[in-house]
Amino acid sequence: MNLIRMIFESLDKETVSGLVVFLLGASTIGWLWSVVTIAREKTEDPLDRIVWLIIVLALNIFGTILYILFSGPKQTNPHDESELKRRANEGMLK
Repeated sequence: MNLIRMIFESLDKETVSGLVVFLLGASTIGWLWSVVTIAREKTEDPLDRIVWLIIVLALNIFGTILYILFSGPKQTNPHDESELKRRANEGMLK
């Protein structure tokens, strides 16, 4: 606890306020990125997108961190979108 207090006492008010503004800006940009990414994502089950949007909107930055950790990397295959469209036209999506 003393180490953290020493670090903050050694910084002047302008540096701390600049750091706070930077962290708030970075977290806001990350939050907006996650909302836009979820909204634009094409999934077989739209309920997945709705659940993730609710989590990110309700939990803000913590929800964004959860989305980054648990959504996993997306494999981009050019045939996926055409396959989803075909299945949607045939009424085979949930």
